[in-house]
Amino acid sequence: WEYDGFGRMTERHDSHRGTVQRFSYDDEHRISQVIIEGDAEFTRAEYRYDALGRRPEKQVWRRHTRNAERTQYAWSGLQMVGECSDSNPDAAVQYIYTENSYEPLARVDSRGEHAEVYWYHTELNGLPEKVTDSSGDVVWQGVSTTWGRSERENSNADWDVPQNLRFQGQYLDRETGLHYNTFRYYDPCGGRYTQMDPIGLLGGLNTYTYMVDPLTWVDPWGLASTCLDRDWGTYFARRSGTTPPTSMVNPHAHHIVF
Repeated sequence: WEYDGFGRMTERHDSHRGTVQRFSYDDEHRISQVIIEGDAEFTRAEYRYDALGRRPEKQVWRRHTRNAERTQYAWSGLQMVGECSDSNPDAAVQYIYTENSYEPLARVDSRGEHAEVYWYHTELNGLPEKVTDSSGDVVWQGVSTTWGRSERENSNADWDVPQNLRFQGQYLDRETGLHYNTFRYYDPCGGRYTQMDPIGLLGGLNTYTYMVDPLTWVDPWGLASTCLDRDWGTYFARRSGTTPPTSMVNPHAHHIVF
């Protein structure tokens, strides 16, 4: 790993993938472009963000292709709820989460007028372990390290969009191996983020660390971790100094504006 004067990772040598990745950032210290060398499939990626800091779109260039593949993401507050790609414009995926959390419950794959529901089976921390179809048959299964690096995954589903959900609030970018975590990117190979915490020491003394215990703590936004026995929305409201209106029943994470 190499870093610049702002503490941002600028170069990453991945011995597991045999690649070198060079990162560029925008004025808000968010990864805007990645140049990928030595990879058999990908050569470049570009990321775009909206006014709320969410990533609604990314473009990925594959080796031996001229045009980029564009993927667009749908959001509800700070929760990613769907995606589609111009490589197959008739296909889309909708994500459904358990109440008041970022733990995935189901995904709805649609292609034209046909839709199929698949169900997530997760570990204690919300990391997907299996996905089953409506008949209960396992169509995807993954094994990860304690810090979230995928060791192997098996899929026999006819999916246009692969299973990219990881720790709660994290989405695997297969072109880099990093996990997009809303306000930062997480490197599961090192168990740390690629840049310092945007909220500084409010997120903890170590501004790069993911959390003290990835088995029982979560960090859906890449800002501050919390134990699974706490309500995330109320916890972050207290940490950020905001107060939800009295009319809001059981505030939680996707209520971005209190």
